[in-house]
Amino acid sequence: MSSAPYTVFVTYSNDCPFCIRYTKTLQDIKYELPEYWDFKFLKVIGEEEWDFDWRGSLSDDVIDDVDAIYIDRFGMDVYPQAVIADSVGNILYKGAIDDRAHQTGLSKFKVTKKYLQSAITSISKGESPRWKHTEAVGCYIEDHE
Repeated sequence: MSSAPYTVFVTYSNDCPFCIRYTKTLQDIKYELPEYWDFKFLKVIGEEEWDFDWRGSLSDDVIDDVDAIYIDRFGMDVYPQAVIADSVGNILYKGAIDDRAHQTGLSKFKVTKKYLQSAITSISKGESPRWKHTEAVGCYIEDHE
């Protein structure tokens, strides 16, 4: 795992329109994390080129997960999907970033529940997240066999 006490893992793909819509939200979450947290994108498609760069290289923030080690370990099956894990790999939160994408192909105009941000805030305060699991809606991650 990571040397940080907590890591946010997010599945991401440029081929997924849901991910593209969440790029700014993920950028904000990444840069607002407490210093002692870590943030990692899980890149499942090895040959995929990512065409964005947030304040420098993302290379330190990307885990090449073409062998599906992390997505299998955490049971992740869509893009984008978030997991917060502690330093030994215990899942503290798993699911959607927020309630914007509520059904495949449908998004709300206004976000009313910020699941991932709420979990980060609670865990940072030493509290249990209000939502420990939510259903992530997005593009399905293809099998890695």
